[in-house]
Amino acid sequence: MSRITLPNVRLAFPSLWKRATFGEAETKFEATLLIPKDDKETQQLIKASIKKALLAKYGSEDKIPKGITSETKCCYRDGDNVSYDGYADHMSFKAANKVRPVVVDRDKNPTTEDDGLIFAGCYVDAVVEPWIQDNQYGKKVNANLFVIRYRGEGEPFGAGAVPAGALDDLDDLEAGDASGMDDDLDF
Repeated sequence: MSRITLPNVRLAFPSLWKRATFGEAETKFEATLLIPKDDKETQQLIKASIKKALLAKYGSEDKIPKGITSETKCCYRDGDNVSYDGYADHMSFKAANKVRPVVVDRDKNPTTEDDGLIFAGCYVDAVVEPWIQDNQYGKKVNANLFVIRYRGEGEPFGAGAVPAGALDDLDDLEAGDASGMDDDLDF
């Protein structure tokens, strides 16, 4: 249908090895992909893929429901409208799947969560496919997530992030060195 590869995009909110949870319920495997606003080629690829999915579902442009590609009903959104780390000056594309996506390293070898290679903030290539939801739950543009391939390092997002320079002071320490510590402190 309208399956595409998004090259060298930044990974956010990955749930690639375990299903995401919403309250107590497990949902799907998912990820959000951040595309720089100045990457016009990838943005055109996404828009064309969404349009292709809409036309496949509704047959012609005049039959496409109004508002189906609005911010609240589409997997492709303006990152400037949310206050998450790394979203500014980017478009976000959320994709999910009931089936766990293939997750590989740069050489297409399988990778696991324990490898630590794939994390929120790294760069990946992603194979996704927009699809149209039109049922009792509403009309939306969603996307399936099929493949995540590691592309390169990036500054980690969220709780795993270490502030820049936080480890620099460790270079000069000797094991057991507590010089300058006040022995009169009560704990």
